[in-house]
Amino acid sequence: MPDFNWENPETRQAIYDPAITFWLEKGIDGFRIDTVNKYSKDVSFPDAEITDPGEESQPASRYYNNGPRIHEFLGEVKGIFERYGAVTVGELSHLPRSEERVMEFVSESRGQLNMVFNYDLMALRQKEETGTSGRGPLNVAAFKNEMSRWQNFATDTDGWITLVLENHDSPRSISRFGSDS
Repeated sequence: MPDFNWENPETRQAIYDPAITFWLEKGIDGFRIDTVNKYSKDVSFPDAEITDPGEESQPASRYYNNGPRIHEFLGEVKGIFERYGAVTVGELSHLPRSEERVMEFVSESRGQLNMVFNYDLMALRQKEETGTSGRGPLNVAAFKNEMSRWQNFATDTDGWITLVLENHDSPRSISRFGSDS
């Protein structure tokens, strides 16, 4: 997928109209917005710190996720979706750890999206058990705690979040949380 220069207003306008409005005019009811929090980046393009000298690439998500203009960009397109009554679901990878920062995306009163996918449950197995993408036994208590955390998050707010167990980017749940046999 190309990485568009969202800093360029002409690029943003071309994405909003005609690309998005074309489909809305055709009657589309909503959009799943891929990699929605990667549109604003640190435009000084710093090198990532070397945390694993043996690897060719280094973790740099803090430079390309939830950048300084992300809510400005999403605010621009929110009005288009609202005009058509379209629902938006954002793929919010590297979900901000603060519930307050998540609300900036999904709050009815100030957010720009109707809801976001929360991949914390999907990634729990790798983070909690092995520290890598390998397999280990399912930690039921950690799973329940994470699920409860986000269900409680949605209580008494004007925001909506979805919990995701699998998608096209990961192995199926039975393979990650159970046994293929």
